[in-house]
Amino acid sequence: IRAGKFDDAKKWFQAAVKASPDNPAAHMELGVAELRLGKPEDASKALGEAIALDAQLQGANLFLGIAYTQMHRVDEATAAFRREIELNPENAQAQMWLGVVELQAGHPEKATEPLDRAAALAPDDLNILEYRGKAHSDVAFASYARMATIDPNSWHVHKVQGQMYSQQNQHKEAIAEFLEAIKIVPNNSDLYEELGNEYRKSSALDLARS
Repeated sequence: IRAGKFDDAKKWFQAAVKASPDNPAAHMELGVAELRLGKPEDASKALGEAIALDAQLQGANLFLGIAYTQMHRVDEATAAFRREIELNPENAQAQMWLGVVELQAGHPEKATEPLDRAAALAPDDLNILEYRGKAHSDVAFASYARMATIDPNSWHVHKVQGQMYSQQNQHKEAIAEFLEAIKIVPNNSDLYEELGNEYRKSSALDLARS
């Protein structure tokens, strides 16, 4: 497996299973080899055997969930990842994969929690950080889109649009949005603070001070 010789690995694990059919670890390793060979259906059978022999075998449900994910069997994948997390709550990869499946199913709001947990467990994992950022971004986009649908002229919408322009360093456009928001709620101190920051970033210090 480590050498990337997955065909050879499969043969040895098949031999291990034949020599010791009641060994759950042998079945699990065979399932991992099948996954590496791009055969998720065969992998799911081997991993299912491993779990049937030892329901507490850590890692087996993780790989089974990955196999189900590759076969687009979302509900079964989700159940497998949740089972792995029950057995080992500190498994960052299981948390990440649960979030990935929810993202692929179009449920970013359900993906944020497991991905946040994964990031807490493995704060420097680039894959986890990427998926976590996407989940939160998708949730934010959906929220902002809903706000614009409910009331496109709301000061909330102008504020959010201003913040988005600010993040893109489009300070002129951000200023215009914050000014529109202030017209609607002239006593909102937070908006004046946002506006002042944009004037400062635009080097309009006199306007920022005012």
